[in-house]
Amino acid sequence: MKAGILTFHFAYNYGAVLQAYALQKTLEEYEVDVSVIDYRVKAIENKNKQVRQDKNFLSNFKEVVSNRFHNSYLNKKHKKFDAFLDNYLNVTDRTYRNYKDIVSLDLDAYVFGSDQIWNPNITGGFDQAYFGGFLPDESNAKRLSYAASIGLSTLTSQQSTDFKRLIDNLDYISLRESQATELVSNLTNKPVSTVLDPTFLLQEEQWNDIIINPSINKKYLLIYSLEENLDMIKSAYNIANKYNLEVIEIKPRKKFRDAKHRIIVESGPREMLGWLKNADIVFTNSFHGTTFSLIFNKNFFVFPHSKVPSRMISLLELLKVEERLVRDSNDIENVNDIDYESTKKSLNYHINESKAYLKQALNKE
Repeated sequence: MKAGILTFHFAYNYGAVLQAYALQKTLEEYEVDVSVIDYRVKAIENKNKQVRQDKNFLSNFKEVVSNRFHNSYLNKKHKKFDAFLDNYLNVTDRTYRNYKDIVSLDLDAYVFGSDQIWNPNITGGFDQAYFGGFLPDESNAKRLSYAASIGLSTLTSQQSTDFKRLIDNLDYISLRESQATELVSNLTNKPVSTVLDPTFLLQEEQWNDIIINPSINKKYLLIYSLEENLDMIKSAYNIANKYNLEVIEIKPRKKFRDAKHRIIVESGPREMLGWLKNADIVFTNSFHGTTFSLIFNKNFFVFPHSKVPSRMISLLELLKVEERLVRDSNDIENVNDIDYESTKKSLNYHINESKAYLKQALNKE
């Protein structure tokens, strides 16, 4: 069987790249000849571009210096991401920017997901490519979503109408969050499943195969942030001081005059995994910061993302570790070990359920 994955593999985002890698590896284990379709969404490509410098250099001197300072690190990061795509993802030779051209691949199956491929705020409206809109009605190709995400708790009336029309293209439907599953179930008569993010489908040992460990002799607390959260920073300092840990932060942007602790912007996907795996404690507002904390059995705390908190909340509730969700940073006084023996039993159950869905959809039982 030949299959193609349609997802956000090309975004300079750790979670986007690593979930694509995990889904590809899982399909290969099922003896599927799989490729990642190099379909580029204009809205995301624009986000990948570096900040342009203002021509009026003198009037915006501080901003220009800050941007150039940041971009010097960003260039290093992008090279590592590009190398990861070249070496670890089976990306199609052809790049597609018109979704209608994808049909020329003539595959046996198309897998849509994971990531927020159905979030209209990211793709500039619902993108038909991620619903199989390029396939003619008479096509026999299988069309399935795996752990797709909407990233929204509600849809407008028009969005609901559009989504209902598009979702009927799929033969099998699965999403990443239970809240989204309920939302979609009300828009289709087809069965809708909730499955785990693809990163969980690989064992810890498989992630260890691609990790680049950091060169550091000190024990440290890692902050993995997608957005600024001063409460998280303050709380991290309190815990780090209490347990005599260095504070290190992975974040999207490095400012000219940044915090007193070490800021890392230039890591690629393999380096990020290394920093997270070797941390003593993790503080994060990232969904994939949460998933890899669980995979690597970390002591961690999750601060809900201000815009898309549902996916990390849903995951913690599913695995019954809601106590790691921080509503009030003042509540964190001590770090208690997670009962990973119990958590792993629950996680393994849902991993098996997720794999069973994928095998059934591909007729690989």
